[in-house]
Amino acid sequence: MISGQLESRSIMVYINFLFAIISIQMIITKYKKSLFIVFSICLQLGLSACKPSTPMENNVNTVKLNDETQQAKKSSTEAGIKELGLLKSIEDSGYPFFTLYIEFPERGFSEYFSVNLEELQNIDSQDLTNAVGKYVSFEYHSDLINSLIEIEYLDKGILLQDDTVFQNDDLKRITGVLSNAAEETTGDLPGEIYITTEEEITEKFSFFITAELVALNGKVVTAHYEQRTLNTITSLEITE
Repeated sequence: MISGQLESRSIMVYINFLFAIISIQMIITKYKKSLFIVFSICLQLGLSACKPSTPMENNVNTVKLNDETQQAKKSSTEAGIKELGLLKSIEDSGYPFFTLYIEFPERGFSEYFSVNLEELQNIDSQDLTNAVGKYVSFEYHSDLINSLIEIEYLDKGILLQDDTVFQNDDLKRITGVLSNAAEETTGDLPGEIYITTEEEITEKFSFFITAELVALNGKVVTAHYEQRTLNTITSLEITE
């Protein structure tokens, strides 16, 4: 009697087990695609957490560091270049501008620098004269500028007042419409004139605008010029 009951219970357990297996297989079959996607995502996240930085990621970090370095260099350049040199001579370039010739004996070279006395504090022309032969500590910045030599109109020189065609193969030239020369320069600072070509290329020139240039404003001219480096002192201190 007891043996029959145990056998019946075993059969029921086996049937329930088979039913459970069949149910699980049906669920897996129905949701197989979704379960595979979830499993793949979990596996990828686990691998990503463990893998080292790739060369591309290292390159990105390097670029960020380089950008920060470039920004630091840019800030330093905008602040100016600091130097210490021996003032050899000064030249009046038309108040308030002066040209200083400064020597750097330790490095074996000399250079010209422009200064606007109105932009310096507690320094006048007499101070500069007295400083010749002394060391000066200064800060400056360099710019590439267009130095205007001659302007031609109808094959005639205007600035040099030459009736012949100006020829100098060592100079740059540009032909275009002259603009921003509607009025003569009246102050101590030069004006700015522009020449624009048919291709809309524009060059700027700092120049004292004369009546001759005013008469050519809006007309097609040819400018002969050269590019020079202008070193402008922004602060200066005379050492004792």
